[in-house]
Amino acid sequence: MEDNTGFRLVVCGGREYTDRDFIHRTLARLHLRRRISLLIHSEAAGAAKIAGEWARGMAIHTAEVAALPCHRTAAAAQRNRAMLLLNPDGVLAFPGGEETANMIRLADKAGITAWKPAVKTMPNS
Repeated sequence: MEDNTGFRLVVCGGREYTDRDFIHRTLARLHLRRRISLLIHSEAAGAAKIAGEWARGMAIHTAEVAALPCHRTAAAAQRNRAMLLLNPDGVLAFPGGEETANMIRLADKAGITAWKPAVKTMPNS
């Protein structure tokens, strides 16, 4: 739940999703409405990395959560669970694969709203 410290947002999406302008515009619109105070994202390339760069450019704190190799094939799912330990108020999910779908399912189970911005096509596809 949002409090006076601002809105804590998880951003996820595929490594191949790199529409920087769309990611920036989407985050800027959300920031105007919710005042993002913490952007939580993975270390992966693509949507999450671009979102982290946007946040730092806007002087918004970021928390980068890495997938740990010791979890092997479950590393991404464990990382997604760890991101939820930071008590986000919402999840912004850009196009992605199973890791993104997993994050949306985990958020839903935790009662956290997940938004999927409307994207007509993926760049370079």
